[in-house]
Amino acid sequence: MTEWEPFRLGDALSVSHGFAFKGEFFCDKGDLVVLTPGNFLEQGGFKPKSGKEKYYEGPFPDRFLLAKSQVVVGHD
Repeated sequence: MTEWEPFRLGDALSVSHGFAFKGEFFCDKGDLVVLTPGNFLEQGGFKPKSGKEKYYEGPFPDRFLLAKSQVVVGHD
């Protein structure tokens, strides 16, 4: 049986809070979908908004553009 090694959570991941997107840059179509708590099921998993997605065409910090290897955890 393999023993678990204790470690600091901060050594394995980082937590980042959302970004205050400016309203004038939201649009109905685009390349970048903005994820909100409404995109996540309470029991876990992703919930597409089926045509009600919000897109953003303004500037924002690069760290808020998710890569395929990143994980999003929603909470209330």
